[in-house]
Amino acid sequence: MKTTLIFAALTFWLPVCAAYADLPELKEGLWSFHSVTTNNLGNKVDNTVKICRDHAYDKHIRELANKIACTKISESSNGGKYSVEQRCTIGKYIMLSKSTAVLQGNSLHGESHTTTTPAMGGESETTTISDSQYEGSCPAGVVPGDTIRADGTITHGRKY
Repeated sequence: MKTTLIFAALTFWLPVCAAYADLPELKEGLWSFHSVTTNNLGNKVDNTVKICRDHAYDKHIRELANKIACTKISESSNGGKYSVEQRCTIGKYIMLSKSTAVLQGNSLHGESHTTTTPAMGGESETTTISDSQYEGSCPAGVVPGDTIRADGTITHGRKY
């Protein structure tokens, strides 16, 4: 279970705010995040969530990412386009990922391809395409780290 949660955090949050060292700080407030992930088994997961974030939250996510045994193979940036290739080890799993992010104003588009060895539950390859957009201030009662699901359910994040 813990490995699965760490894997989910890697594929969901790292492309947005932790993997790209040269990515400028994103605007604080409420961001919508939509991703579609497909895998080698033909499964497709479409996810939409909003997250209230600030720079302290981003720092916390980067610190969590640094606790995972990842090595950057290459990294580059050019005019708002950021690319990173990295190798992560989580328990017995080795994950190789190639990701790109394009930042334009208050929107961020990301694409990531990951291979996992050995396969995790039969899943050995995933491709994720994501789009994030700044929406404004966080709503009343929602603080950095909190998420809002598509159905309006609010999950209060752990304080950092």
